[in-house]
Amino acid sequence: MRWLGGSTPVWVLAGVLGARCPSHPVDPALVSAGKIKRPARSLSADDLRPNEFLDTDGKTVVGMDVDVFNAVAAKFGVKVEYVPATFDSIILGVSSGKYDVGLSSFTINDERKKQVNMVSYFNAGTQWVTQKGNPKKVDPDNACGLNIGVQKGTVQVDDITARSKKCTDAGKPAITQIVDGDQGKVTTAVIGGKADAMAADSPVGLYAVKQTNGQLEAVGSIYDAAPYGIVVPKDQTAFAQAVADALKAISTDGTYKTALNKWGNESGAITSFAVTQHLALAVSRASDRPGVINARPVRHPWRWVAIAIILVLVAMMISSLVTNERWDFGFAFQIMQQTPVLEGLWKGTIFGTSPRSWAGLGLLAVMWRRGCCSGSSGCPDTCCLPSSGRGFL
Repeated sequence: MRWLGGSTPVWVLAGVLGARCPSHPVDPALVSAGKIKRPARSLSADDLRPNEFLDTDGKTVVGMDVDVFNAVAAKFGVKVEYVPATFDSIILGVSSGKYDVGLSSFTINDERKKQVNMVSYFNAGTQWVTQKGNPKKVDPDNACGLNIGVQKGTVQVDDITARSKKCTDAGKPAITQIVDGDQGKVTTAVIGGKADAMAADSPVGLYAVKQTNGQLEAVGSIYDAAPYGIVVPKDQTAFAQAVADALKAISTDGTYKTALNKWGNESGAITSFAVTQHLALAVSRASDRPGVINARPVRHPWRWVAIAIILVLVAMMISSLVTNERWDFGFAFQIMQQTPVLEGLWKGTIFGTSPRSWAGLGLLAVMWRRGCCSGSSGCPDTCCLPSSGRGFL
């Protein structure tokens, strides 16, 4: 999982329209004009097995992400090629139109959704890995004073930093981070004992356990799970939806599960492939009715405290009345039945509350007639404001 801002070399996989993939059925409804491009990491500086890495020939990019995206590209009827790029340039490249699609184990987060659309395709969390038998008795929830390996630029760096601060705040030794841009070197540090453990994306950590022939073992459970997302330009929501539909198609025909099973990542499979977009504001202006603001109702977080205080005051008042020996309930009931009191309550209700209610209904009818509300069947969760900017609450 990577936050935007890394600088390690990667490769960009670019599909060229017209280069057909006869081994996979093409879905005519998904064939799109233009190119499809896909980022993946370079082994020379950023070996992220099993998601993407160079094969033994030093040229062919392989991995889970490659297999999944190749199947998606096949639904569009295109092949893919690799173009070198740097990790921190991928999202910028997609936004500028240099690349059509970015795919490099990008964790979906709000910062990225501000810049691009992201299509979810896999779920991954953080997994800790240590030497077989856990000789250092590593506990992810109590790692103070240990040496923990992490890959540069990953969310695990922030995670370990936060855990270390909790240690020092409690008067315990800090966690020492062993950071490297190459995940393979981080894994080697754990095997050699330089690092007591490492924290990595769950597919990366579990794959390392599987490939080291019993030298490593997973410790603790996977946490902070979040989806990976395929990056698509912000202004191409329809194309992003087409990518999501292609993912649904390969999930239906079994290609998706086959790709994950091949790399031992079946536990990260998802069933809902969606385009996730950033919602910058809770209040959005309706494009078809200038001057009208559709707002979501906001509930104050302290409202329950206010309610509790009111209930306590009411309880205190009732308690004082019940326990006060000088209070005469019979006399109070007799006073309430007198004609002047009843007339006051009756007239106050008729000439006080009712006119206000009728006025409110009339005002609502006027605003409805002006087309303020968003739907013909009602306005749930909608605050209608006139074009002047002043509303009625």
